[in-house]
Amino acid sequence: MSRATLHRRQFLLGTGAALGASMVGPAMARAQGRHGEIIAGLSERMLTLDPANHYSISATSVLRHVYDPLLDVTNDDKLVPALAETWRPLNNTTWRFTLRKGVSFHDGSPFTADSVVFTLKRVRDNAKLVKSFVYQDIEDVQKDGDHAVTVTTKRPFGSLPAHLTMLGMLPPSAAGSEDAFFQKPVGTGPFRLVSWTHGDHVDLVANPKYWKPGVPKVEKVTFRFIPELSTRAAALRAGEIHVIDRVWPDMVQTLKGTPGVKVLDTPALEAQRWHFQLARETVKDPRVRKAISLAIDRPGWSATSIWARSRTTPRRRASCSSRPARRI
Repeated sequence: MSRATLHRRQFLLGTGAALGASMVGPAMARAQGRHGEIIAGLSERMLTLDPANHYSISATSVLRHVYDPLLDVTNDDKLVPALAETWRPLNNTTWRFTLRKGVSFHDGSPFTADSVVFTLKRVRDNAKLVKSFVYQDIEDVQKDGDHAVTVTTKRPFGSLPAHLTMLGMLPPSAAGSEDAFFQKPVGTGPFRLVSWTHGDHVDLVANPKYWKPGVPKVEKVTFRFIPELSTRAAALRAGEIHVIDRVWPDMVQTLKGTPGVKVLDTPALEAQRWHFQLARETVKDPRVRKAISLAIDRPGWSATSIWARSRTTPRRRASCSSRPARRI
């Protein structure tokens, strides 16, 4: 089995197909069926199995293989169907999602509109969940039969579909017993959870009834948590693991020069922002904020930082809004 490294975004967004395809050629996969194992080295230790309670790179890398969102996103930032086959705005404050039929959770229970209603209301209503703040503009979630959902919002919420790419759907049976459910959760993803050794590794095994044909292409995936990049890179070069994430630019050339290692370099967005607290007198004057913006040497920062391989976007006007900053 050849070794490979994946760019951070491709690793995050990859399903079992992406991981499997990096190790097994399409012709071989079709001829021999699902087989083999991939061992991936992650830069962060996963802290939760709850898809609504993190914005962690490592948790996303693992849990995206266990849970499916309503929508997915491609490497070139296009929204594509996942558990929702179609979606459209009915008006400025109403979205309608048509759901995929014939999908089951790992325990055999069906994925239906009840799953979406439960998942969205749960993340909205439980302020302790890390992602809860994103969904506070949701007014209501109503099912329309078993395979359609209407979401109404308090105000226009154009970014809702994009946010839904980061929220795995849960079975409604998890309600009332979430502590027990997240000991060994079930999703609709290409792999199901076998075990999680806190701080060390996670073992996943293929979901043989996954709704996407030909996926997954491997039988097992193990995620090892290896925070130190030099240790991850050494394990990759030694053939102990097959995939690593978060490779800094100064390590790229070293890995490219290693026989059997392939570096996949895929453009992705990395946004760096300053948010001004407008309640403070110092930055109330928009001229101060504009001066700070003009003083930032964006090309120089890009060329000398750890993102030396990056390209900057044109300078943007400093925000002059009197409202508190919000994520959208």
